[in-house]
Amino acid sequence: MLLNGIETKVMLFCMRLLYSRKIFVKVFQHQRQEALFQGHADAFDYFGGVPKTIVYDNMKTAVKKVLEGTKREEQGGLYPVSIILSF
Repeated sequence: MLLNGIETKVMLFCMRLLYSRKIFVKVFQHQRQEALFQGHADAFDYFGGVPKTIVYDNMKTAVKKVLEGTKREEQGGLYPVSIILSF
């Protein structure tokens, strides 16, 4: 992506609702946890609430370890933010 005429690598935060398939996308210059948390907050604001279910792919900012089947061990920083943002 060109940002002020300079080629810049960007990361996308994407959240899609399971039933309606409504989508929210936001661009960040990094993929640190603060971008993940801000992306959640902005998506919830955009959707007008918090979805009942959130399913993560295996991104390292959210998933610490892939367990058996669809179970995941989440990163430690995600739990306190999930309480604040109600997910």
